[in-house]
Amino acid sequence: MEGIGCLFMLFLLIIYGISRLFSKNKKASSPYPQQSLQTSEDSLKYQNAERVITITDLDNMSPYEFEHFVALLLRKRGYNVSTTQPTGDWGADVIGTDPYGRKVVVQVKKYNPRHFVGLSAVQQVYTAKDLFEADVAMIVTTSYLSYRAQGSAGQLKIQVIDRDILIQWLAETPVAYYEFYKT
Repeated sequence: MEGIGCLFMLFLLIIYGISRLFSKNKKASSPYPQQSLQTSEDSLKYQNAERVITITDLDNMSPYEFEHFVALLLRKRGYNVSTTQPTGDWGADVIGTDPYGRKVVVQVKKYNPRHFVGLSAVQQVYTAKDLFEADVAMIVTTSYLSYRAQGSAGQLKIQVIDRDILIQWLAETPVAYYEFYKT
C-alpha cells in the first residue's frame, strides 16, 4: 500500500511539474503570435516593395486608377504631368510637358484588350490638343485602336501607346507596387 501511495504522490508531482511547464510556455509563447504577425506584415511589405505593376494589374484597375497610373508612369519617364478633373476634361485625362518641354495632352482609355478604342477617342484628344494649345497628343490604352482610329491617329500625328507598347514601357520603366498604392 505504501508503494502505491508513493507512486500516486510521484504521479501528482509529475502532473504538477508538467502543468507548470505548460503554463510557463504559454506565457513565454504569448508574444510569439504577435512576433509572427509582425514578421508576416514585414514580409508583405517586402514582397510589395519588390513587386512591380504588370499589365494584369492594369487590367484590374478602375479607369480612374489607370489615369493616375499613366500619369505616374509618364512622370517616371521624364514627363511633368498631372491628371485633370474626372469629368469635363475635354478629352485630356493627363496634361503637362514631355522631357523636351513640349506641351502634351493624353487621352487614357482603360479597355478590355478585345474592346478596341474607336475613332471618337482620336477626335477627342485631337480637339484637346487644339483647345489646350498642346504640341503633342497621345492616347494610352490597355487595348488597341480600331483600324480606322489607328489610321486617323497616324494622319493626325497622335502618338499611340497601345497594349503592346504599354507592356514594353512597363519593362523599361518598372513601377513598384508600393509607389502606386502608397497610402
